[in-house]
Amino acid sequence: MDPLIAPFLERAARAPEQTLCVAATRSRTAGEVAERARLDCSRLEELNLQPGSICALLAPNGPAFLSSYAALRMSGMVVLLFDSTTPPDEQERVASRLGAALLWRHADAWNDSPDELIPLAGGGQVPAGTAALKLTSGSTGEPAGVAVSAEALLADARSLETSMGFLPEDRFLVAIPMSHSYGFSVLTSPAFLLGATLLLPDGEDTLVTGRELEATVFPSVPNWYSTISEVASPDEWPASIRLLISAGAPLGAETASRFRERFGLSIHAFYGSSECGGITYDRVGDAAERGSVGAPVEGVTIDLLDADEGRGTVSVRSAAVALGYVPERVDSPSCLKPGRFTTEDFAKFDGDELFLLGRKSEWINVKGKKVNPREVESVLMELAGVREAVVFAQPVPGRVGEVVRAVIACAPLQHGYREIVEWCRPRLSSHKIPRSVIIVDEIPRNGRGKVDRAALLTLTPAN
Repeated sequence: MDPLIAPFLERAARAPEQTLCVAATRSRTAGEVAERARLDCSRLEELNLQPGSICALLAPNGPAFLSSYAALRMSGMVVLLFDSTTPPDEQERVASRLGAALLWRHADAWNDSPDELIPLAGGGQVPAGTAALKLTSGSTGEPAGVAVSAEALLADARSLETSMGFLPEDRFLVAIPMSHSYGFSVLTSPAFLLGATLLLPDGEDTLVTGRELEATVFPSVPNWYSTISEVASPDEWPASIRLLISAGAPLGAETASRFRERFGLSIHAFYGSSECGGITYDRVGDAAERGSVGAPVEGVTIDLLDADEGRGTVSVRSAAVALGYVPERVDSPSCLKPGRFTTEDFAKFDGDELFLLGRKSEWINVKGKKVNPREVESVLMELAGVREAVVFAQPVPGRVGEVVRAVIACAPLQHGYREIVEWCRPRLSSHKIPRSVIIVDEIPRNGRGKVDRAALLTLTPAN
């Protein structure tokens, strides 16, 4: 039995009335979710799927996701975790490319409406021991699957339970996808392992749900915290919340400090990856304001490879490291080894705290000189009124090399190109100064809360 699912089934048998998922007008107990999982196992048996077959799961946050995941694992299937908002054409294309034998689609989070079990050609091969495939960006633009064992998922869950201090009585406010790596680690796993209660907005405002249902733990993304600190009043914030977690993208110092000043609460930065789960965590709640992502989580060792003056590439050793990619990646074949994942992130340590310095693959080549986008972004963020800045390479047509482009989120007409250049001139070498600037109200982001790099490339500079 899958070690994530076994404790859930045992607890559901002992205390079937324990509430697992709750919204303003409805709820599901552990016993009800477990019973639905058993019924779905019978349905899966009728399909005559081979054990180890890949089955793509698309379900909104809620009991349908939990029961379907449990049923697939109880049936010995490999679960391909999809975002439920993925367009139908992309669902079938990606699922077929990864060799899925089944596409299981839920339109309803509560199992109150019919679902779809769509047979596919199958034939996908995964490393031995694979329990789930997490989707991550592929080198060709098509998503690749990160093959993770049940033991690795369990190791990550236990590590975060210890490092973040999760408790069985915690009530988790659900505002990120439970199928994403981040959401699976800090929402799905605590529900299965601890019996923690998941609070689902179910069409209501997130803060209203948190207040009315007395949330205690809230994982979200930096962009949400930034926006809510500007539009919500302190009395709207749920008084019951004891722990705020931010991941998915770097949590800016300005966002962290503004949020603390407005609501009197600290946001705990969390850094992780689909390939290895949690990497670092800010146990105190003040690291982001210093530019740090905290210290290694329980059971994780970080090495800085090819270090120069204390700065190097982040390499992670832990029991939560994935088994490999599906299909196997040829662009970075050595980044995943048994028990070790080498990221593309460049970083330094100060004591036991890790400071991310950008991704080497995103560094900009300006006439043979390397520019770290994170350095330029930090300078731009010091300019009054700048809420966020993203710096990236802009190819020069007909020439070898790149120039620096910046997309800046601030109030319209607050800053112009010349003013930004004058701000940067005494603070950056000339080759690091942006040669084009785009001013936007908000930085475009994808469904995972990460910067949408493809959308950035479609923006037209005003200068």
